Amino acid sequence: MKKFNLFFASLLLTATVSFSQFSINAGIGKDFYTIPAVENNYFTLWDGTPALLDREEISNPLYFNLQLEYKSGNFLYGLHLAGAYQKYKFSYSYFTLPALLSGEEKTEDEVPWARAEINAIVLYEIEIGGGLSVLLGGGGGLQIMPPIVSEKFIFETTLNKLLTFDFSDDIEMEYLPNGKAVARLKYQITNTFSLAAEADYLFVSAGKYEQPSSFVNAAVFAGVRF
Repeated sequence: MKKFNLFFASLLLTATVSFSQFSINAGIGKDFYTIPAVENNYFTLWDGTPALLDREEISNPLYFNLQLEYKSGNFLYGLHLAGAYQKYKFSYSYFTLPALLSGEEKTEDEVPWARAEINAIVLYEIEIGGGLSVLLGGGGGLQIMPPIVSEKFIFETTLNKLLTFDFSDDIEMEYLPNGKAVARLKYQITNTFSLAAEADYLFVSAGKYEQPSSFVNAAVFAGVRF
């Protein structure tokens, strides 16, 4: 019985190693959404001071994705680390007599829109033939998003701050749960290397400052399998 148990354990280990594989994929692409520009947006600050905001459009920022995946049979279990990046300019003015006389009433800056995400993913692989396969699935995780410079952000940030703010010092990142649907077309070039194209649909809990709540991104990947 002891020999049989040892044989069975060895057989199970061999089968697991044979049908389970690790892979690392790195991809680059685009987020597909637009956060509209703001032009000549006059509003009132918390103390009644009039203010003005102008902001550039944020459109289709550059997207990066690093995927760590483990395959067992036709299923892939993954941890996906991703993010998007784009800079945009804004100008903010407030109109008080001392500020106008001192010439310090206007702030102009270029700041990053730089979201990050971490998701646990499960995919099912359907082999087509000739090295091609389709993978479908999804998962969930967390989005880390900065605020968008907006009327609401400026109003809340300048409370009790003498009407001014410093974006790099005053931002507070938001941690927002998200879901993710994934569709991937993969071409296995060799046992080790692969290329893939992937499209994802993300739906994100609503943020406070105009962050996108649902969007698509797409990327091309190169992968290494161990």
